Amino acid sequence: MNRLFIYIICVVAAMLPLCGCSSSDEPSPDDANLAAVHGSVVIDGEPVNAAAILLTPGGGVKITGSDGLYDFTGLTPGKYELKVFKEGCQTQNSSIELTAGRNEELVFTLAKSVGGLSINKSYIDMGSNESNNVAGFTIKNEGQGEISWDITNAARWITKVEPATGSSPAGGATAVSFTIDRSRLSNTSTDNYATLLVRSTTQGDGSVAELLVTVFGTGEGTNTTNDNSDTDYVIVGDLYVQTKDMSNELDWESAKLLCESSIVGNFDDWRLPTIEELAVIYNNKAAIGGFIDMSEGGSDYWSSSLSSGSAYYYFLDFKTGRQSSVIKSAKCRVRAVRKDAELEAPTVITLPVTDISETTAVLHGSIESEGNPAYTERGFVYSTVFTSPTVESDEKIIVDGTGIGEFFANLSGLTTEINYHVRAFATNSKGITYGETVTFRTGNPYYVILEDAGIMVQRYDISDNEEGLTWEAANVLCENSIVGGYTDWRLPTIDELATLYVERNNIGNFVDEYRYWSGTKSSKGGYYSYDFFAGEIYDYSSSNYKRSARAVRSLP
Repeated sequence: MNRLFIYIICVVAAMLPLCGCSSSDEPSPDDANLAAVHGSVVIDGEPVNAAAILLTPGGGVKITGSDGLYDFTGLTPGKYELKVFKEGCQTQNSSIELTAGRNEELVFTLAKSVGGLSINKSYIDMGSNESNNVAGFTIKNEGQGEISWDITNAARWITKVEPATGSSPAGGATAVSFTIDRSRLSNTSTDNYATLLVRSTTQGDGSVAELLVTVFGTGEGTNTTNDNSDTDYVIVGDLYVQTKDMSNELDWESAKLLCESSIVGNFDDWRLPTIEELAVIYNNKAAIGGFIDMSEGGSDYWSSSLSSGSAYYYFLDFKTGRQSSVIKSAKCRVRAVRKDAELEAPTVITLPVTDISETTAVLHGSIESEGNPAYTERGFVYSTVFTSPTVESDEKIIVDGTGIGEFFANLSGLTTEINYHVRAFATNSKGITYGETVTFRTGNPYYVILEDAGIMVQRYDISDNEEGLTWEAANVLCENSIVGGYTDWRLPTIDELATLYVERNNIGNFVDEYRYWSGTKSSKGGYYSYDFFAGEIYDYSSSNYKRSARAVRSLP
């Protein structure tokens, strides 16, 4: 399975000035015992503006200007790694050995990202303000189909990532937020950098993107680099995993009790993982860390999943990745897990558009459930181009309010005789939820002109009687209609009804399961009708059946 890797590398450091600039070929004489590195970032031979370059060790960051240049000076001689981040591009990194008294040059040539997913930022600076502890970015899907992903958090001081797992529809986007606890930052500023790992779980997608996040200041925590020996737990997707085994090998009952009595990270809801969760841990064991040398055995880990009866439980061999089951009195190792309360997306419905005129309409939607947590924004998106409009690419209207129930928005400034596609939406920390698309066409609110067919058709059935009308009643109502000031309305011919069926979405307000009367005599002595569910013609021997009717008139 191909995977999307979005590393969010967070650095707490005494930062150098954040600007893109060039440097001289050699350090100044006062820095003869120090080293430097400079260079440029380009793509297709052109300089890249606003690329972020991370220097480790030391945690220095520089941002390129319009000339694409960067430099780091005053460095202790030794081996360094530079990593370049730019939205829409694959991350590049390179190692370099720096020598005292020299200013080495290193040029980075970026390549465009591959796959459907991308992110909207390459760099976030959390700053030194102690109240600034929440930030976010957007995962965008520019591919042809839905892409699922999850996030692994190996940083003890990144305490929450929402959502930690999810999916983004084609052409859609998902907002992700993360929270840091500054008290957990290392008291050694140059050591505090870690990663959030976002991985595509959709087979066939090769998306790769990375985001750099920096933080100024120090805390009272421990070093939280990729070595998890001093962290209590890591977050893999939405699963919290302790970074140390609970004990040596235990029977199942003892392992379960030990997990459930654990209080780590101020959480008291730890438990044994399911066999599916154990597979996730196995696939991420390098990032999680703390596993023993398994070369001599002792590599089996208990799950909470019952195999058969009440005595056998599944375990996973972390040396081979194979699962099996064993009686619960056997001995296996144990690693505790937990999950936050599951996030729920709100439920949104797009309702029919009303009061349509040549330039205005009223949009309607309904919130059926608020989600968990409750949605923070609701409204409509609409487009004349895309049948599934999104907040990222199309027009958006925000509607104030909270709770469940219907909401609406007045839309003006529309172009006449144009199809508009609209969706209601609501947003919470799980992402953006859309209702189904409703399409409407601007124009006269009472009728639609079908020039190719040479007719004008009313926007609504001649009667709202759900039981329908006999042919005679339908014919009388049509011929007596004065909609739009016209007095020559009539029942459509069977051929005209076929046209109305094809254009039913543009005309609007047809009921799919209804059959509609025509003014054309049938071969059986009655009149033909048209089924708007199946798109078929029906031949009746009697005009006493009850059907729906829509009035038309011929164009001059």
